[in-house]
Amino acid sequence: MDQFINSVLSGAFLDNLVTWLAHKLGLVTITMWGIQFVGTFPERILLLILCSFVMATTLAVADRARSPQWRVFILIVGAFVWFRGLYAIFPRDYSGDVALFLTLLFTIIHLPEWRPVSNTAGNLLRFGKVRLLLSTILVPALAVLLV
Repeated sequence: MDQFINSVLSGAFLDNLVTWLAHKLGLVTITMWGIQFVGTFPERILLLILCSFVMATTLAVADRARSPQWRVFILIVGAFVWFRGLYAIFPRDYSGDVALFLTLLFTIIHLPEWRPVSNTAGNLLRFGKVRLLLSTILVPALAVLLV
């Protein structure tokens, strides 16, 4: 058994394994994978920050609207225009579907309060903070991951 392990771990076997992997994968393939892995991580972080900023701006603009109908309209149109523009910059086969899904998710998060009026003010404020975090962190993160 020791002889088998020594032959497997010998230099000739490892050389053959590395040569086989190099021919199968190719140096260009491995290099491009490494560049994309290292290069896209900082870009995705910046894109996440930009997307979070745009969603927060959309929420701030909608909050200043006087009528509830305009608030909903600004939220829906603002989110859809941003996500559709984002996926127009990074086109995929499913770009329109993803933009529509993210807009729907953003809209569901900000649906008018559907819980009974008997809730305490503390619960409503806490739920508002959760909504804010979901719409400025989770939805943009999902959008960046699906790019």
